[in-house]
Amino acid sequence: MTTEDGRTVAELVAVEPAVGSLFDRLGAITASVAEAGVELTVNVEGRLTALSLTPEALARGGDQLAVDIFRLTQRAAGLALSDGLATVGPFAGDELTAELAEIVAIPDQQPEPNPTASTARRRTLDDEDDFSAIETWAVH
Repeated sequence: MTTEDGRTVAELVAVEPAVGSLFDRLGAITASVAEAGVELTVNVEGRLTALSLTPEALARGGDQLAVDIFRLTQRAAGLALSDGLATVGPFAGDELTAELAEIVAIPDQQPEPNPTASTARRRTLDDEDDFSAIETWAVH
């Protein structure tokens, strides 16, 4: 019996332990960066897993700190993603790995967020009965 791509059941069974270890290796990938009193770590998904701030970093104020954390998180996410692609490469093959790298490419220069720009407006007492705006929240 063979699969649609021509592999036998025995071949699939032989690959299964390697695939399990692949997921374990991907789950263990992290990348850390540090700059200007901000040190952070992200996982292969780009999720922040550790953050350390010095008193000097905190003294720069919330707006600058937000910019620094965002920029460093993007840099660390790119490093972790690169490690993830290198880990998947032997399993996916050169063609698929190149295609994945193209899909998830992170530009060298991410635009700096503008912490003072806000699209939200402050609610007023007159807004209490105004349901024309829908607010959504997402927690990751």
